[in-house]
Parts: sequence; C-alpha cells; structure tokens
Amino acid sequence: MADSTIDVFVSYKREDRPRVAPLVACLRAAGLTVWWDADIPGGATWRPELIRHLDAAGCVIVVWTERSVSTAGEFVIEEAERARQRGVLVPIRLDDVSAPIGFGQIQTIDLADWTGARDDPRFDDVVRAAQIAVADATGISASPRARQGPQKMVLRRSGCSLSLTRSLAPIPSASDCRRRSR
Repeated sequence: MADSTIDVFVSYKREDRPRVAPLVACLRAAGLTVWWDADIPGGATWRPELIRHLDAAGCVIVVWTERSVSTAGEFVIEEAERARQRGVLVPIRLDDVSAPIGFGQIQTIDLADWTGARDDPRFDDVVRAAQIAVADATGISASPRARQGPQKMVLRRSGCSLSLTRSLAPIPSASDCRRRSR
C-alpha cells in the first residue's frame, strides 16, 4: 500500500488485536484506506515501516484500552503523541479507561461496549471524525454536513420515542475531486 493512499493509521496494543480487528474491518468497509501493523509484510523491518505509515496517514486512530494506557503501552502513547502534534489524532476507547496524561483534552469516542456493528451511531462518529481529519490533512474541505455531526430525528408515538441517526455521505477522495474537475 503506497503512503499516499493511507487515510487511517490504527495505533493499539498488539495484545488487543482481536478486539481491534473488527474496527479495522468496519473502517475499510466504510471506504477508508486503513493501515495497521498486521499489514507489515513478512521480512520487512517493522519500525521504519510503521513510522513511514504513521507519518503518512491523514488520521491516526488511537485505541485506548487497559493495556494501551498502562506502562506496557508506551509505543501506543508515543504514536498518539506524534499524531497529536500533527493534528490528526482521533482517540477511541474500548475499555472504561481515562486517556493518558496529555490526551485528556481531546474528545475520545467511547466504544467500550461496541459490538462491531457498522450501523452503531458511535461508529458513524468514528468514521466522520476520520473523514474530517483526512480532509483537513489533505487540504480537501470536508462538507459542512460532515462537520455538523450526525443528523438526528426523534419520532414520538403513544408515549414512546425512537431516536434515529442518519449516516452522512462519505467525503469524496482527492482522486474523485480531480476526476470531477476535468
């Protein structure tokens, strides 16, 4: 995967891979190009490969878990700091944990009880945040609708209410925009 095609880099503690794999699959199904360490080819030197993709990604999703916020998660915290400095960090949490010191002022998307469903409104929030970060990093403006957040509608009938969240259309890629301008 060439650097210029990376939308999202996923930073997580390796022991959490089984829990993070559904997130990666859903992000890819949502149309984002995702890189995580499982994409390192055999025989490659992992550190330069990881740094190259971390620095090329338009968005870095860091996954806060019990393991990643502990002293054993120093690489995750370092990757998150690098992303924070570039302004491309989107933190999520899979466990009921606080972000490490230095990351508490950045809004974290709570997926603590997420089942892996793509139709979960919280997953829509992750996709939208990633799309906006990628748009900002690449200089392509995100649509005002994407920046507004989810479109909510509440239906009331006979004392019951149902809240629906409508997903927004994905932000077009740079290649889509170039094709349209020709």
